[in-house]
Amino acid sequence: MSDTLKSGKYFDVISVFEIVVGLFFLLILCVLLLGFFPFSHSWLDKYALETLKRTGVENCSIGKVHITLWKGIDIRDLKVTAKDTAVTYTAEFSKVKITANLLSSFMEWRKNRTEFDILSIDSLSNAHKNPLFANTLLRFASDFHELIAVEISCRKLVRSTVQNESSELNDFIIKMNRNKNNEKIIETRFIGSHLKVSGTAVTLIRGDADLEHGVIRLKRCRGRAFGGKFKLIGELDCRTGYLNNLSISATGIDIQSLVRGYVPDTLSLTGLIDFDLTIDPGYFNIAALQGKGVFHLSHVQISNSPVVNSIYQMLEIANPVPLSFSKVKINLQMGTDKILQTVSSGSGEMLDFKADGWIQPTGDFSQQVDATISAGFAKQLSEFIATSLEKTSDGGRVIRCRIYGNSANPKVELDKEIMKNAVNNVFRQMKESIQEFFKKN
Repeated sequence: MSDTLKSGKYFDVISVFEIVVGLFFLLILCVLLLGFFPFSHSWLDKYALETLKRTGVENCSIGKVHITLWKGIDIRDLKVTAKDTAVTYTAEFSKVKITANLLSSFMEWRKNRTEFDILSIDSLSNAHKNPLFANTLLRFASDFHELIAVEISCRKLVRSTVQNESSELNDFIIKMNRNKNNEKIIETRFIGSHLKVSGTAVTLIRGDADLEHGVIRLKRCRGRAFGGKFKLIGELDCRTGYLNNLSISATGIDIQSLVRGYVPDTLSLTGLIDFDLTIDPGYFNIAALQGKGVFHLSHVQISNSPVVNSIYQMLEIANPVPLSFSKVKINLQMGTDKILQTVSSGSGEMLDFKADGWIQPTGDFSQQVDATISAGFAKQLSEFIATSLEKTSDGGRVIRCRIYGNSANPKVELDKEIMKNAVNNVFRQMKESIQEFFKKN
C-alpha cells in the first residue's frame, strides 16, 4: 500500500508540474495575443503630453494615444504650438502613426543610443539650431530597421514671424514604408492640397521619394502654381548638403502671376511660359546655384516697360502701343558670379528679334539686339529714322543696338552703321534745305 501512495504522490507532482508549465505557456500566449490589440489609458495621454513639453513646445493637446506592443503607436488629434525668438509654429495633426515592434525598437534604441543621442527628447528643443539633427534623423530612419512605417496626416501647419510673414500648409499626408526588397530604403509618398509661402500658392502637391542613408531622391513630384503645372526630380545628400541633381519643369505658367511683386505695378507683362531648368551638382546654396534652362514664352504682351519705352523714344514713335510677341525663346546659363548669360529670340506682328548678353539679380543688364521691324510697324517711324535704318525686301526695317544699364533706367546705344546713316541723313537734309533756300531766292 505504501508503494501505491508513493506512486500516487509522484503522479500528483507530475500533474502539478504540467499544470504550472501549461499555465506559464498560456500566460505567454495571452501576452503575445494582447500585443496585437491596441491599449489606451489616460496616463498614456498624460505621459505623451509631458514628453512633448520636454521638447520645448509652448502649448499642446492630444485626443488619444493608442499603443499596440507588436505594431506601434497611434496618436490622434494632436495640436502643438512652439515659439522661437522670432518664429511661431502651429500644427494640427489628425493622425500620427508609427508602425514598429515597440519591444524590439526599445532594445535596438538602447543598443545604438550613443550614436543617436542627439535625437533624445531633451535635445529636441534646440533641434532647429543644430544642423546635425536633421541629418541624424534621416540616417536613423534609414538604419533603424525596426521602424516599418510612418503615417502623418496634418490638417494645418503654420509658420509665422514677428514681421507678419507667414507660410501655411493644409491637408498634408505623408506615408513612409520600408522597401520590401531592400530594407535600407524607405519609400515615401506625400499629398498636399494647399501650400502658401510669401503670398505664393501651390496646390495639388503630390510626389514620391526614396530615403537611403540620409540621401533623399525625389521622384515624380508635381503640383500646380501660377495657373500652370510643375514637375520636380532631384537627389540631395542631407548628411553633407550636397545636391547631386535637380530638374524642374513647368507648363502653362501665367507670367503676370509669376512676376507679381517683383516688377513695378505700372508695368504690364502678360503671357504664358513653359520651362525646363537643370541645376548643376554642388553643395546646396540658393545664392550660389549653377545650371541652365530653356524658357518658352507665348502670347507675350508688354506695356509701360522702361526698356520698351526707351526703344520707342529712340525710334521717335509718338503713340506707343503694347509690344507683343507670339513666341519668345530664352536660353539661360547661371554662373558662379550670379550673372545670368542669356541667348534669346522672339517673333511677333510688330518685330522679330535676336539678342544675347547678361542679366544680374540686381536688375543690371546688357543685351546686344538685332531686330527686324515689320512693314506695318515701320510706317509709324519718322522719315528720318526710317531712312537711317536698313530696309528689308518686304518694306520692313533692320535695327541693331545695345540695351544696357538698369531695368528701371535703361539706355539704348545704336549700332555704328546706323549712327553713320543717321549722320549722313542729317547732312543730306541740311544740303537739301540749303538748295531749296537758294532756289527760292
